[in-house]
Amino acid sequence: MTAKLTQLAYTADENDCTAMLDELLLFGSEDLSQAAQNDIISRVTGKAETEMTDTKTKPKKKIKRKVITFLVAAAILLPTGAYAAGRLFHKDNVEWYLKGSERIEQNESAVKNYVMENEDFKITIDSQLSDGHNVMMIETREGKTRKSRNYLKDAMDFPVKAKYADGTETGAGNWGIEEADGYAMGEHAKQGTAMVHVYRCKGIDLKKDITITYYGYGKDDYVKLEGFDYTTNFSPNVKSVELKSADGKKLVLSEFEIYSPDGRMIGEELGNSTLAVSECVSFIKTNGEKYEISEDNKTSALEEHIIFGEIINVDDFKGVEINGVQYLK
Repeated sequence: MTAKLTQLAYTADENDCTAMLDELLLFGSEDLSQAAQNDIISRVTGKAETEMTDTKTKPKKKIKRKVITFLVAAAILLPTGAYAAGRLFHKDNVEWYLKGSERIEQNESAVKNYVMENEDFKITIDSQLSDGHNVMMIETREGKTRKSRNYLKDAMDFPVKAKYADGTETGAGNWGIEEADGYAMGEHAKQGTAMVHVYRCKGIDLKKDITITYYGYGKDDYVKLEGFDYTTNFSPNVKSVELKSADGKKLVLSEFEIYSPDGRMIGEELGNSTLAVSECVSFIKTNGEKYEISEDNKTSALEEHIIFGEIINVDDFKGVEINGVQYLK
């Protein structure tokens, strides 16, 4: 279906499409169920194809205008559509944790707006970024009933299990996936709405799809949430570069973190403190200027890495400085 929409896109004027898309965004069509989306898209693309092929009875200008309308309507309803893929449903949530969310919107490889829901809950994978070492996933969780909303405030999270999509074990962690960190901050923590997960890629075959299954907390054990199976892969979708210090120590700088490929606990060295990051870590721009990481942008020193509170362009920097030691490309 995406290929069909992409093909139709060549007949549309990009400025017209963008203007209409902005209007359609006001209707909140992301709240439609996936089945409803699929049904509408099927009918919309069928209608568009009819309009395109019926050239004998309709002037070309009218055909083009109608195709543009159908194309934009279909794109906004399809999370992986030609235009919808570039717009985050919960941009405010993503921006709260990771400033510069427009870079995610422009990243065609990044997961955006993957929706799972049942009668009680709705979970949206707002963004999923991987540098091949860790996966940073920002998700929005919504309760549809008073009971489910209270559950989110109390439980804060859903445990997950993972297997390869072919049913075989991943061999990473007791549940098939190892979470390096998971955190909610501020009002998100109080409301149980938006959260960051950082999963390790260690032990995962990056070429294979994995299915992540969500569970809830039952009385005595975990209970599988029906309809909450998310198939993805952890292959890199952001840029990263290797850095070295004068004495040969290595770090990797990616668009959302700094980590050590040698297992060095760089976050632990800073005392796992946001304040320590703002005082001890800075980027070095390509022109040699220092770019300080501010305390208010949610940058955190976690055990094995430093997770940024903003997404960066690694091409803008030639290295980083940590505790006075420079690590350069």
